[in-house]
Amino acid sequence: MQILVVDDELPIAEVLVSACTQAGHIAAARGSSAEALDYMETHQVDVLVTDIVMPPPDGFFLIREARKRNLRLVAIAVTGHSAQEVLDDVIASGASDLISKPVRLAEFRVRIALAIERRRTLDALINRHRQMQLANSETVRGLERKLDEARRPVTGTRPGHSLADPRG
Repeated sequence: MQILVVDDELPIAEVLVSACTQAGHIAAARGSSAEALDYMETHQVDVLVTDIVMPPPDGFFLIREARKRNLRLVAIAVTGHSAQEVLDDVIASGASDLISKPVRLAEFRVRIALAIERRRTLDALINRHRQMQLANSETVRGLERKLDEARRPVTGTRPGHSLADPRG
């Protein structure tokens, strides 16, 4: 999984990236929403971890824009504010988790693992949905073929024999 960590305090982002890479993930750090969006133009991102309070555009904007580009993206918001103060905005932005600063690395690792599991579950559900749509389409096509066959005039099994002929 590809993880992008965004914080205007780049040393914090780099510590979190290090925790991700130590856990075996591919991770990158960016210092602003604009840099993050540029990065996402050329890189697949599965999990976005972003500080909320940054010079404009803020983390909420970044989450909304990133999720517009990638509906499967799992976003984690990070804040130094009270979680209760920003919870409604975090949910409205499309983030699935919230971590308070200062970030404790043990908690961060657990939250990343949960985010990755969320992403894998989402991918599995989407794939299953596609399989079901394909199976349904094939079933519908088969039923349409049978309906077409049933609508064809029946001419009988013997030459000269017709269901329309009462002599039989």
